[in-house]
This record gives sequence, structure tokens and C-alpha cells, in this order.
Amino acid sequence: MKIISWAVLCVATAAMAADPPATNAPVATAVLARVNGTAIKRQDMDVMVRGIRQNLARHGRSLSDDDVRRLEWDVLDEMVVRELVLQASTNAVPADLDQRVEQQLAEIQTRLGGVQMLTQALAETGITLDQYRHRVRENLIVDTAIRELLRREIRVAPEEARAFYEANKAKFHVPETVRASHILLRVPADAPEPVKAEKKLQMNVIRARLESGESFADVARQVSEDPGSAARGGDLGYFARGRMVPEFDEAAFTLKTNQLSEVVTTQFGYHLLLVTDHKPAREVPFEEAQEEIGRVLTAQKQPEVIRQYTDGLRARAKVEVLLPKPPPPPKPATP
Repeated sequence: MKIISWAVLCVATAAMAADPPATNAPVATAVLARVNGTAIKRQDMDVMVRGIRQNLARHGRSLSDDDVRRLEWDVLDEMVVRELVLQASTNAVPADLDQRVEQQLAEIQTRLGGVQMLTQALAETGITLDQYRHRVRENLIVDTAIRELLRREIRVAPEEARAFYEANKAKFHVPETVRASHILLRVPADAPEPVKAEKKLQMNVIRARLESGESFADVARQVSEDPGSAARGGDLGYFARGRMVPEFDEAAFTLKTNQLSEVVTTQFGYHLLLVTDHKPAREVPFEEAQEEIGRVLTAQKQPEVIRQYTDGLRARAKVEVLLPKPPPPPKPATP
């Protein structure tokens, strides 16, 4: 089973405001599955599927008819799982549930531009505000139940974390880094020699200003032609070797801290660099990495814990799936 976020319904509904569904009422209300007698209708699945497809389309991805059928199957399966968890969690409703429901609705209203825009978006999908509020409430119950399950079931023993650290030592190597600021005067590589000479002269004048005691940050804000860093006084933050073009890289890692460079020529033009900090390469000790390792291992365990829990719920439930199973995905072509 492919895990699709239980919260996707909220996103999908908001995304559909500009693209109302074209299904007719009898098809929309068709029952696609029953979980202990509770029906899951096509309308609900369509909201989610169409939201996912719109999100894919925004990233330039389209689906074939068979891909859509497989997506529908995956979404329906996730809705079955959601319903199983919801039914198992009715006696463990969070005390602040009503407050959280209203908070989430307020956030969605703000994102869409107000309650009127939310109501309009919902109307175009055939959902009332009260129905949507009910769905948000159910989503929060399911989300809370899953979070509690993971908190209760997942433990990362110190020896587990240590074993991960020893097996992945390369991941805990921090390369040498510098923090540098620069001033850039842009010069195209194919610029005429007189233009290059004029820009070089301007940069030498700027360098003289800095040597006379003017603040690098102030001068960078005034004259640098790199809009991304000029507003920050030329600050580029920390970077490791290989992140910048070779000429820039070489200068940055050769300079001492607070040493002003000579004029450096790159494909972008002429630069002046000031290294403001330097951190040597080091190995992160286990004690420093242990907390992050715990988060990594916890995340790795989550899918299996959820699968075992929901498989158990499914085994004890009466689940009827009425949607025809889609064709399997095509096998990758062999070279």
C-alpha cells in the first residue's frame, strides 16, 4: 500500500476552487468501499484524486488513464485505512479537538482569502462548510491517534543509535567551511578590453576605500552588483570547498580570517572577498549526533509500525472494496 497523507483532503479541496468537478450526482454518490458498514463514496475519493492530479500538473506531470486508475486505487485504500483508524479512535478524542478544528479552518480561510472564498471552493466540490468541518475533525482524530501510536511503540535504544553512527561514519564528517562576504562588479566574459579595464579600475578604487577603513558591509551595500548578497552587506554565509566557481573557491580558502583579498576574476566579473570566519573539517562526535540519529531511526521505523497496526485493524474488520482493481504498472524496459 502506498501511504498518501491523511491530510491531503484539506489540500485537495483548497486546490479545486478554480476547477469544479464535472461528475454527475449518481456517479459522485456511488459507494466504492464499506468499512464495518460505513460507506466510502466516489465523491470523497474524487476530491482527493483531483487535488493530487492538480498538484502533479503544477509540476508538469500528467497521468495516463491507467495511472489514474492506479492512483484511485491507492487513494481508496488509504481512505479505508483512515476509516479503520478513525473507528478505532472514537474513544480517544483529544480534549482540545474543537479548538484545533477551528484553528485549522481559520488557517485554511486565511490561505484562500476568507470564509467566503472557502465556502465557494467547497461548494464547487459539492461539500458544505459543516461537512468540511466534520472532515477536518476526523482528520485530526486520525492524526492524533497515529502520533500517539508512534510515540508509544517506537523506541531507539542507545546501542541502536551507536551502531548507526559506526556504520555511517562518513555522514558525520563535516568538511572545512568558511564564511565570506564579497563585492561584485559584473563584467561579461566577452566584454571589450576597455570595459574590463574600467571595471578593474573601479574595483581597485573600492579596494582602496576598504583599506582606508571603510566598512566592508557598508561599501558592499552601496556598490556590489550581486543583488542576492548586497543587501546583506555582501555576506554569503558558510560554504564548503567546491560550492563556488574555482577562482572564487581558491581565494576564499586561501585567505586568513578578516583578510581582504586582491581583485579576483571569475566568469561573473571582478570580486573582492573578506573571509569573516573559518571552520576546520571535523568529525561530529556520537554524543553530539545522537539526538539527530534518534530522529532518523524513528522516521525509518514509522512506516512498519503503521503498517502492522493498520493490518491488524483490517484483519479484525469487515472491509468490502467495490472499485475494480487497476492493471499493474508496466514493467521497466530492459536495455
